[in-house]
Amino acid sequence: FRTILEMHEIEKRLSSQKGEWIVHIHEANQKLLLANLLKGRFLKIFDINQLAARQVLKDHPFYHFTKTINTAQIIFVGFNDISKAILLHSFQLGHFLKGQKMKVIVYFMPQEAQFVENFKNKHQELFWNVGIFGDNDSTKKIQKATFFKEQIEEDNQPEAILEFKPLPIENTGLINPSFDLYDLPKLNTFTTLFLCLKDGLENTSFLNKIMPRLGLLTKQKAFDLQVLFQYNFPDMDEESSVVERLKALFNIEINSFGNLQSICCEDTILGQNMDLRAKQINKLFAQIYIDKIDEKVAYKNWNETNSNDFWTSPKYVSNETKRMSNVYAADHIDVKLAVMNKIKPSFDNPTDFWTDIEIKTLAELEHRRWCAEKLLTGWLPFDEKEYKKITGKELVGEKPQEKAENLRNWWNEKIDGIKNKEKIETQMLHLDLMPFEELDPQSKEKDLSQVRGIPYFIK
Repeated sequence: FRTILEMHEIEKRLSSQKGEWIVHIHEANQKLLLANLLKGRFLKIFDINQLAARQVLKDHPFYHFTKTINTAQIIFVGFNDISKAILLHSFQLGHFLKGQKMKVIVYFMPQEAQFVENFKNKHQELFWNVGIFGDNDSTKKIQKATFFKEQIEEDNQPEAILEFKPLPIENTGLINPSFDLYDLPKLNTFTTLFLCLKDGLENTSFLNKIMPRLGLLTKQKAFDLQVLFQYNFPDMDEESSVVERLKALFNIEINSFGNLQSICCEDTILGQNMDLRAKQINKLFAQIYIDKIDEKVAYKNWNETNSNDFWTSPKYVSNETKRMSNVYAADHIDVKLAVMNKIKPSFDNPTDFWTDIEIKTLAELEHRRWCAEKLLTGWLPFDEKEYKKITGKELVGEKPQEKAENLRNWWNEKIDGIKNKEKIETQMLHLDLMPFEELDPQSKEKDLSQVRGIPYFIK
């Protein structure tokens, strides 16, 4: 609220000038509040940890599936704001083809124990049979379809996708061969190790303790391992020198991330490079669903319109939350290309880029990614029980399909010029939080059209 008051005071003095508002807010709920309070104007809300997470996962993908590698494993040493941001973005990106899965292990310091507990309480969607995801049919169903689809075993008890473990404090514990971190890299796994301790000095010191043994095991057993450590000092030349020395010392793939000088700059904050694809996605949906232009016509005239015009217009993006949803969808494009072995595609005609089977497969992936985005930010399914709570009525229909159709009709119904959907969404409930196969054709079409658009976004 104080931010808004300050913005209004500045606006009074600069009433004749136009410009972009750029606000740094770290806390997710405050971001959402500000975005909702300032609907109808362009506002860029950013968080340096989130920017660092997006950048490092784009530059150093944690997924490299082959005929022998079916698991993407991420290990964090240290749990704080930056590792939390990377972890959450990993779960937004980590939606792959059948038989491909991801696993996350976090080693935390004693002083980070409360931070871990707070995270567990807030993100129950990442833990099986916990809280609301253990006693509600709709939430459990979408949690299973989104995060545990590849982990479900015969007894219906899935393998954990996220584990927290205390980090040994003493040097003897770190270098002890029985330290279970040394057993985590495996032949069927591509492992990414993130070092996220207090600063670059602590991270390089920790590397010096574990890398002799970890590096030796990696070479002896031909493990696939990349190591990424946070180096949050501003001197970029010094950072490059440190990285090269570490690579030479341990002869393994080691890189740094999180340099404040590369994150806290206009290009990164405004997403001038990172958000190019997000603007393309927003343009497509604006033309199809707001301007009511046929999808094929939109593609035919694709280069005649500027995506920036759609990106900053309140008509097409009502708030920063919806803008960020396009950003998350765009970040997943590289995953879709990778799982289809099209990392560096070369093509002339975008309409020949995908087969019909690939489009349908990737649309299901896109829906899972969207569900993860919603669940990770606190949204829950809107179902028959919620309908009864809000309306006080039983849902009409003898068969499940008939009830689902009636619920969809009510969702889209307008009362006093406002759709019920818009009112319910303010409570962070959504009707489409369900498995892809249960969606109605119109909702599926949104995922299908986004996949069909990818060759136009990247060409």
